[in-house]
Amino acid sequence: MLRPLLRGCVASALALSSAACGADSQFLTDYAGDPYMGRVRAIVYDGSDNRLMTRRGEGSAVFEPTGGNRARLVVTGVIDGASGTAGDASFAIDGTYGRDGWTAQAGEVEMRIADDGRIEGGGASGGNRYAFSGRARPGRMLLTVELTPLDAGKAQVASRFKFDYTLSREAPEGARDMSSGAQGEGGRCRSIRYEMRPVASIGDGTMSMLRVPVCLK
Repeated sequence: MLRPLLRGCVASALALSSAACGADSQFLTDYAGDPYMGRVRAIVYDGSDNRLMTRRGEGSAVFEPTGGNRARLVVTGVIDGASGTAGDASFAIDGTYGRDGWTAQAGEVEMRIADDGRIEGGGASGGNRYAFSGRARPGRMLLTVELTPLDAGKAQVASRFKFDYTLSREAPEGARDMSSGAQGEGGRCRSIRYEMRPVASIGDGTMSMLRVPVCLK
């Protein structure tokens, strides 16, 4: 009598464990793999919140599994400069994923992607305050990062920086109607290659050489 009962309990436990793993791995199915590619827009505001300058460039985002239930988000942005020099709007942040989405904590900075795709969070690090907003889908990501120097005042020329990433990719099977293709606003990529580039980590500001996707048109 006890043996069938134990066998049933073990089977139930395995089923629950399998369901939990499936719920956790759904994040990787939806978001990891092919990179999001597209455009980034940078806007600079003065101390009175007047727009000083707008620049555009190429952007990307990719989730990299790093073991267990962890995944690193690597966001890149190469801003076209007025004098031909490129500005950098790239960062990396490590997080954990599960049935509730993905959450990253780097010092006092937190970034979250909820199970419905909402992006939110923020915090202070390295003399700057961050704010994250937007929405992620299997085929498209709209991400806004606002950066405000903590010592910024009305007398300071540039007191707030806003980066809008408009990115897309080929969506996983079953979600292709949510995707406009791996093209963003800058035209379809002929192919995507990966290059090693220095990317700053939010939290401690350390630079690491990471593989980032580059769109070839």
